[in-house]
Amino acid sequence: MSRAFCVACWLLAASMAAAVQAASPVPDELFGMDLTPYWNETQRFSPRMADDLTNCGVRWVRVNFRRENNLDIINWQAYDTILARAYARGIAVLGLICYDSKQWNSTNDWTSDAWQNAFSNRVAQIVSRYRMAVTAWEVWNEPIRLGTIAPEPFARLHLRAYRAIKNIDPSATVVFGALEWPYYDATNYLQAVYRSPAFQAYHTDNHTYPYDALSIHPYAFEYDPATYLAAQVGIMRQAMTAAGERAKRIWVTELGWANTNSTFGINQGSPLSNDLCQARYLANAYQILGTLTEPGFPQYGPYVAHYFYFCYEDIPESPLGVRAFSDAPDTMLGPAKRSYAAYRTAARTARHNLARRATVVAASGAITPDGTANRINDRSLSSGWCATNAGPRFVILDLGAPCRIDGYTLQHAELAGRPPACNTRAAFIETASAPRGPWTRHGTLANAAGAPCSVVTGAAPVVARFVKLTVTQAGAGADDAARVAEWQVWGAAR
Repeated sequence: MSRAFCVACWLLAASMAAAVQAASPVPDELFGMDLTPYWNETQRFSPRMADDLTNCGVRWVRVNFRRENNLDIINWQAYDTILARAYARGIAVLGLICYDSKQWNSTNDWTSDAWQNAFSNRVAQIVSRYRMAVTAWEVWNEPIRLGTIAPEPFARLHLRAYRAIKNIDPSATVVFGALEWPYYDATNYLQAVYRSPAFQAYHTDNHTYPYDALSIHPYAFEYDPATYLAAQVGIMRQAMTAAGERAKRIWVTELGWANTNSTFGINQGSPLSNDLCQARYLANAYQILGTLTEPGFPQYGPYVAHYFYFCYEDIPESPLGVRAFSDAPDTMLGPAKRSYAAYRTAARTARHNLARRATVVAASGAITPDGTANRINDRSLSSGWCATNAGPRFVILDLGAPCRIDGYTLQHAELAGRPPACNTRAAFIETASAPRGPWTRHGTLANAAGAPCSVVTGAAPVVARFVKLTVTQAGAGADDAARVAEWQVWGAAR
């Protein structure tokens, strides 16, 4: 696709862009960061870096599980350390498993059944080790460009990996694609994958396609996201909707701008102008992506779940990072750029999901580590709480300390792949200072139409440590089970 044609497409698509409210609060779960992938073939994640990302407001990191240099082995100790440091700080991990993860001799290997089976075995090996620490897995990276593979063999590869992941952890979120767009024809590529024999056969048997979220990389290098981003992401959303995948979310797992006129860069005439522009583009992108809803279907809520800024430190090709690269020991960090401050400001002014680190202390349903009650706040739409008992159906969360609670979002069973009839119809939410109450009603859900996503607010914010969700009318499904895919509690720690 030529640059001139891309620009024409952006101008045409801009007329179709959905309106984005200025300075609307966006959820803090949106804020991710790519760890820079050029650290001597492995990723480092020192305590200083982990603390710095926490200070910056990062909620997710994207970690590339790479083999060691030219060897077909994974440095398990290194990744054990990365994941432990992320977990200790409440940072969730998106695990990327791609061509870096398994030895290959030529790109022709990627299309062969033998190599694809070996790759799916590597996927299973990684997921088996880290299933308790990683809730989301991205399969492959930029199959149109960097990991070039045609749609039909990629569909086969992805399906094998999807089954390997789900066989080990059915509740894991499997993220498909990493499709770079708009410089590459990602919509036609995605549609070709949908039409492939592998995806069609799976769809015939399961009435959905084998992925839980779609990943895109909507790079436009020097262009202001305000001029193209909403429209271009909307075009990908339309392709998903046309395939019957409206309930699934988009993950933007890479997007960034370099603060120079080099590759991927900005040219505003001076280094200071370039720095300021990079910071502004980053802030604009978070605002845009955090508020996108599908025209005509606001009941599904914002459809971009996460945005991983690319990247933390500058890379050799171009200074895309929020920090300059430093080859000093891990205890040293490169200088922070203005984009670092822009990221931190945007993250700190976001709506905070207090349920992110809450503990399920009581429920009608199992609350063991793999029990369904613990899935109600695990940051994954691929899982959820399900209660089939005849008595009260409830879940109690301990927020860990008294917090100011502003409201709640209930993401229903449809967003976890269930039929719309399974969406909860009625419930109420209470708060208390102790796990046994006394309880005070704070919000009521009235969802007679069975919308897939519900926002519940009380008359005013309250301060409480414990919150209780009680379902009074389950979905209209034949089994009468109460189901909630994800419960988010919005507010701030005192």
